[in-house]
Order: sequence, then C-alpha cells, then structure tokens
Amino acid sequence: MFTRLTFVGFAVPVVLVFLNECAKEYRSQKHFLFQNEESQHVSQRLFSVRAHYIKGVIYAALGVIVGILVTSIIFLNADVTFYHGVSAWELLSSKSWQIIWKTVTPLNFFRYNTKSNNLAEHGLHPHYLHAVVNMPLMFGPLTMLHGMYLARCLGYRLHVWWARKRFDLTYKANDATIPRSKGTCNQLLEFTLNAIILSGLILLSFAPHQEPRFLFPLIIPLTLLHGRSICSGKVLIVFWITFNSLLLAFFGLLHQSGVIPSMFFIGNQLSHINRSMRPSIIIYYKTYMPPSFLLHKKFMVPLDSSVLNSKCFNDVCESDVRAPDRSGDLEKLIEEIKISTSTGIRSRLVDFKSGSDYSFCSLIQGYLPHCSNGNSSASTSSSSIIYAAMPSILVSKLPCNYSFHRIWGVKLHVTTEDFPQWTNTQGGILNSARLFAQKLELAVYNVTCTEPGT
Repeated sequence: MFTRLTFVGFAVPVVLVFLNECAKEYRSQKHFLFQNEESQHVSQRLFSVRAHYIKGVIYAALGVIVGILVTSIIFLNADVTFYHGVSAWELLSSKSWQIIWKTVTPLNFFRYNTKSNNLAEHGLHPHYLHAVVNMPLMFGPLTMLHGMYLARCLGYRLHVWWARKRFDLTYKANDATIPRSKGTCNQLLEFTLNAIILSGLILLSFAPHQEPRFLFPLIIPLTLLHGRSICSGKVLIVFWITFNSLLLAFFGLLHQSGVIPSMFFIGNQLSHINRSMRPSIIIYYKTYMPPSFLLHKKFMVPLDSSVLNSKCFNDVCESDVRAPDRSGDLEKLIEEIKISTSTGIRSRLVDFKSGSDYSFCSLIQGYLPHCSNGNSSASTSSSSIIYAAMPSILVSKLPCNYSFHRIWGVKLHVTTEDFPQWTNTQGGILNSARLFAQKLELAVYNVTCTEPGT
C-alpha cells in the first residue's frame, strides 16, 4: 500500500479468501467441540454454526487490521524520518500533526490521482486500454492463454445453464469436463488467482490514466495459472521466446535509449565548467524524465514552490514543469532560476516534458533575453549556457530564432511520441530504412543567439 495504493486492488481477493478460510476453520473447531450436544431444534444448531462463522471472520479481520496498522506505522515513521530528519514520535510530542499528515504516502497518492488536471498532464486513456492493449503488450502469450481459459469457463457455465433449463434442474457436469488450469492443482488457489486478475484489472481500468507497468503485479497469478501450458508445446515456447526477445530489443535497447548516455555526457561537460563561469541550464524536451541523480552525488533537498517541483543537489537544481504550456508557470520557472543562480546554484536541470514548441522557444528566450533585443554580440557574462537534449528531428520544426549547435548525439533513440515519418527513396527499402534509422537520434545542442547574417 505504501509502494502503490492500487496494490490494494490485487490484495482484496487474497484477504477475502483468507478471512473465509479462517472463519471456516474456526467454525469447524467449534462445531467439533459441540457436535455431541443435543439440540432440540435444528434452527438453533444452524444459528450456532452461522454465529461461529461470523465470529471467525471478526477475529481474522482484527488480526488483519492490526497487521496493517503496525506495518503502516513502521513505514510512516520511516518516511517522516527520511523527509524531515526527525521521527514521527518527536513530531507527535511537539503536536506537529500537519507535517505527519502530509507525509502519509497513500493519502498523497489518492489526493494527486483524484485531480483530473494532474492526470491530464500524464495523458488520458480509454477505460478499455488495459484489457485490449496493455495486457497483450505486457504478457503476450500468457494473455492469450488466459483468454482461452476464460472462454472455456464461460462455455462450461453456459452448457450447465442450458442443460438445467432444457432437461434437468439437478444436472451436474462431470468433474472431468470442468475447465481447469494446468498450472494449479488446487481449486481454491485457482479461484483466488483468477479473482486477483479480475479485481486488479477492473480497478485499474476505472482510472483515466493507464500505463502498461501498472499491470505488472498480474505476472504472478498469470504465471502460476498458465506457466506450465507455455512449456507443454514447442510452438508456445518459440512464441514466448520470440515475443519477449522483440520487446527486450525495443524497450531495453531502443526506446528512450539516449536519455541516460546524454546525462553522462552533460555531467562530464558540467565537471569542466569553472564555478566562476556562467550558470548552466539543461533542458530535456520530449523525452522521458531524466534521472537527475546522475548529475550529483548528494541527497535531495526540496525547495518550496507552489507551481514547480524543484529540488537541489549540491550545485545542481532540477525543475519538473507541471504545465509547460501555461505562461505563468514559465515565468515562475525563469524567475526561480534567476534567484537560484544568484544564490550560488550554477546548474539547473529542467524537464520540459511534451510542451508545445512555442513554449519551448519562450523558455529559451527567458534564459537568453539579450538575443530578443538584437544584441547577440553583447556581453554574455550574466546569461546562461543552455544545453538542450531532444530528438534531432525536432530542431528543424522549432519556431525559434536561435542557433542550435549539435555537440553530441546517440543513434537508434526511439521516441514513440514523436515518431519520424517513413519516406520512400529511389534506393529501395534498404535505403529508406537507413534514412529512417538516421532520424532516430537524441542529440544535445548548445543553444546560442543567432549570429547576424545567418
């Protein structure tokens, strides 16, 4: 729950099955103790059995609640100590309830994800995306096998319903005809695993923002249910290996592959910049969030800001722009950088996400104000050195009157959000593929004023 609140959706079936089994065990023990007692009425005996079952549920639920509370207290105290430097007990003694309240991770997760504006920044998706796209993308053959398994179960239920309605109300199918998974030999375990998949998928499908990684906990129940089926045939084994090899090559080697190498390059550049020189601004545009820890060796110290998520590390600060297309956010970001550079912060990392090209140019204009005045040859001692890391195909599309000097690049960097167009050439498909591969590049540019006459 403190890792990700949506894990509760996967845990609910396990908790319910646990409560049911504990209650049945408690009921059976009480029934064994009192089964020799004579009862005048069958209704009294039935009431006693039900009462013992309810008591068993209550006792088991109390144990679960105590376990949740103890675990939550331990994690909450660890979070408070990490983020505020003091334990939760010290804050309680000083009656600083507000600080503790703001540090409860599940509550912060709930507050953030219940605001539509926050989710819109990450992207809004249709509710069927998890079931139709993300599950096949994440699990491939396991999704196919589970779909076939559910189809067999549905066919079995329809067969029993039709037989009872048409022929015999007491009709029961042979146990051999009941669809079963090859991965389990316990009917209760099979039911629990299917309930985990169903509850997790339904809960996550209600959320308007859906990413494949949210479904990762389903790998355990799917593997337990259908893992043996994969190994039972050569065709499925070949399909499994091919599917995972292709995804490994795409997501492990190609997708956003230039972000981390570019961080190493920029970090090396910053290490050669003397402190007496101009401050440096590093802007990542239309890439995944850059791992800022690669530019520093110290822990984070959060800065207070109402619009930006700003964090500083020694002499490197990072800014996560929440709404890059709002002019107010841009103005506050530029003002914040001026303040930080005047107080000794010499480098600023800006994750500009997928803002518009015009907002990106406005951001650069705030860092190079002398360029807009037509004074490109003026002293630049007070201006910034700007590094812009972005897909190289975007440079020609930017409506900026600045010079982008390419100083580094890495090939085969795939950005699905800004995929280059395929163009047919006279050299055939191989030449077209070579030109297409050349467009898959993440480059680092040194942004300066446009020289006169260019």
